[in-house]
Amino acid sequence: MFGGWEARFREILQNAYRAGADRVDITVSDDGLSVAIRDNGRGCAHPGLLIFAGATGWDESQVIEPAGVGLFSLLNKTAVCRVEVESRGWRVALVPGQVEAQQDIPVASGLVKDGTLIRVTLKAPIGDLKTHVQVARGYYPFTLTFNGEEIKPRPWSPHVELETPVGRVGWRANAAASKTPIWEYRPIYADMPFRDALVNAAHRHPQPKLAAALVSNGKVKWFVEPASGVRPRLPDRSALITDQALDRAAEIIVAALVEKVLDEIRPIVADWPDRLTNQQFAELPGWVKPEIRPQLLQALGWK
Repeated sequence: MFGGWEARFREILQNAYRAGADRVDITVSDDGLSVAIRDNGRGCAHPGLLIFAGATGWDESQVIEPAGVGLFSLLNKTAVCRVEVESRGWRVALVPGQVEAQQDIPVASGLVKDGTLIRVTLKAPIGDLKTHVQVARGYYPFTLTFNGEEIKPRPWSPHVELETPVGRVGWRANAAASKTPIWEYRPIYADMPFRDALVNAAHRHPQPKLAAALVSNGKVKWFVEPASGVRPRLPDRSALITDQALDRAAEIIVAALVEKVLDEIRPIVADWPDRLTNQQFAELPGWVKPEIRPQLLQALGWK
């Protein structure tokens, strides 16, 4: 269910965020065979919650659709020897094969009283572990360190920002044109359902040519508002569920994007002549790329 170490770190960081942590520290041993993840959240009330699929311990009035399988992402017997967890004064050691066989797991006293410590013993070092952590880091509002070095969220400076009923949206002119929904500060990369929903919404827009040009020639990042009804697919949240809620959200995003772009350009072109020259084009913002310009000017009345 969990494709590689980026997905596993996403699960662990998501749990730290849900536990209210404002700091997570990841430390790797010199030989690369031990990885420790420590957060300062409120911890885990009972060790049994770790190994019962579907049992989460989260307040479901605060956490939307918890799957209760996050720690299972680490229990991969081909890559992991054991996973030790300490929290609230208890400690357990989970061996993947023993958990799978439903063997008894002893609980011992632990030194960690606040937050949670997870120590993973690997069968072989993980290549470029830091990169996996950087990708999994997302936009969580906590401090994250890797071997003492702070890992900050990837910089994002959109050309157009939108506050919509379905969440905050950023658009940036770019030929790569990736479409990334962000659920609970966690990016869902290469999300085809979201991209397809935006394309379909652009075709249904009253200005379909401009809407389609903006969608196809811009990167979109969307911090999903759960009240929109849009949900990720469980358990690994690798894509959004294709349904009417996603279609409605896409229509709202496209409509807001077109309106915002037109509102920003109208004052610039208010005194332009009927016949345009390159001099007028130079007055446009740099993000109005040639791929967008014809459709934008046509929407504003030129032909």
